[in-house]
Amino acid sequence: MAEDKNDESAAKVQLNSVHNFFRTLNEVATHFRFTFGSRAKQLTDLNATMSSLEEDIEKLIETPLQSGCGDCEAVKTAKAKLDAAHAQVLKKMKEQSAIRQEEYKRENEAYRQKLEGIKEDMDANERAYLEGRIKPERRETPEERAAEVAKLLKEYHIEHLKKAKDAKDWADKAQAGAEKARKKADEKQKNAMKAKVAVDEAIARETQFSGNQDMVDAGHEGARNLAAEMAKNGNFHIEALQAGVEGGAFVWVWEEDACRFDAHPDETRKHGSKSNPVILYEQRIWMKLEAHHLVLEAGGSTAEFGTVQISVGQKLFAQTSGLSYTVDIQESSQKNVKTRYARRVHRIRACDLDPKTMAELMNQRKKALETVGKASIEARTALQKAEFEQQKAIHLLERAEERLKGADITAWKVPYPNGKPVGYDAIPMTWHTMGDALYMEVSLLPSDPEYKQVATFFSKTSKNNIVSMRRVQNILLWNLFARTREPVGKTSLNDGNPNEEFLWHGSGKVEGALEKILVGGFDSSFSSCTPKGIWLSTNSLYSLDYSPSHGKAKKIFLVRTVLGYIGEIHGKSALDIVNGVEVDSHHCGKSSEGHTRKDDQWGGGSDNRYVVNRNNQVYPAYVLEFE
Repeated sequence: MAEDKNDESAAKVQLNSVHNFFRTLNEVATHFRFTFGSRAKQLTDLNATMSSLEEDIEKLIETPLQSGCGDCEAVKTAKAKLDAAHAQVLKKMKEQSAIRQEEYKRENEAYRQKLEGIKEDMDANERAYLEGRIKPERRETPEERAAEVAKLLKEYHIEHLKKAKDAKDWADKAQAGAEKARKKADEKQKNAMKAKVAVDEAIARETQFSGNQDMVDAGHEGARNLAAEMAKNGNFHIEALQAGVEGGAFVWVWEEDACRFDAHPDETRKHGSKSNPVILYEQRIWMKLEAHHLVLEAGGSTAEFGTVQISVGQKLFAQTSGLSYTVDIQESSQKNVKTRYARRVHRIRACDLDPKTMAELMNQRKKALETVGKASIEARTALQKAEFEQQKAIHLLERAEERLKGADITAWKVPYPNGKPVGYDAIPMTWHTMGDALYMEVSLLPSDPEYKQVATFFSKTSKNNIVSMRRVQNILLWNLFARTREPVGKTSLNDGNPNEEFLWHGSGKVEGALEKILVGGFDSSFSSCTPKGIWLSTNSLYSLDYSPSHGKAKKIFLVRTVLGYIGEIHGKSALDIVNGVEVDSHHCGKSSEGHTRKDDQWGGGSDNRYVVNRNNQVYPAYVLEFE
């Protein structure tokens, strides 16, 4: 009997040890569930911060458009808010990461020690039993012991699966929220780019007009078509339409009292008379009225666009009645905001005006075009920077998601350039490590292998002296380039060969173009040549003609490009389809076709120009400054 009691005691000791062991495992599972849930909550909080950041991005995009692309102070203010929001997200992520790492270290060490203690107790009991210091009274059968352990394992397994499912649900919800935020941001960016393009196209059309009535009418017709296109998209931009009607095909006038008609300046009453005492509005006002008229004509909302608030700069009579008026486009009336006194307004064709007035209108239009053109460049730059900041924010969110899933976020999915020679001129492009940085420019020394190889390529076609050479490390643009390179290589025409080369590109003489490319990459919509695309050359001297001056020195890009399958260009005609597949680039000659790069002789002269179809097929690898 004594032996049976000892055996039962030993079994209970071992069973208690097993209970303790699985209880601890259960606590570990609970800990990891809490940690997983906590990470999901942190991602949810980060999503909220991202939504706020999106709103700032949206404001930055819309501000230059709503203000005629010229309100630089608004752009700067929105940019400052964007920078502050981005810094707040980055700071919060770093603080949380540091706190979590310390907590994990302490908790993991505590659980490790606890598990080791239980294991030591179990080992001690087992040794005591084997050495005979614990005398069994009755031994539990192996079947009974196995059944008890199996029961414990089953209970633990069921609870573990439940907790694991809960944690997975948390993570799935967070992932869905992040994906929704990304899609929303992409849609806003796309709509803003469409609006910007509409503005620039309107300006481009206007700048082609020499001032005769046929051209003015054509410009107005272009503005009318633009309004119709906006109606299809359900998104009207008054500023873009104002740019389209600046030519003055139609202007707006208001009816004055006949006794006061002669007191107005000659330039405003040349098309009126005492029997028809109409006064021409200022250009900024009649442009606004005409833009609203085109919106209503295209089917825009009467409630939103039917009335226009205007403020005149000065008045000849009744100054005490105020300078603010409400113009009803459909009713053709103007009402004083303060006194409610109403007058009739009229829309008239500019060709009904006298030649002198037409000349003054054209001069006003030219000055306005110069102002809007400059503002458009500033708006493009601001928008490119906003897109870059948006890409950074999305990247930070993706890194947070990967960290949540336990992924190694120190390594990028797309590897850095590793120094492997690329292209006909074998440029050994090599990047420095960047840590958490997304953009870096590295100055190269004449002793660097990269510098020597690039300088050799440059000197083949140019005798200019290189002043400096910088390697551009823009991780976001590099990822876009790498992701484009892969599908190009997989097409049936390329059969695994993306056909990478290094070619020259002059960034154009438009102010700010070089900086925009460094930050946001290339944009084929800026191309004024046919066919549309990004124009490159193997001849650095050719690209130098398109390079902007910075003091005495000039700058040029050496780009890394995916030529893929090269088609042909003859004059302005491009061969786009080969064997039913779209080609990836074009050569302005005959012999560079397929995957063979040749600087052929065509039409009696050297033609070494290439046109790349897609923006992300070109990466700005180096910037050379030369004299």
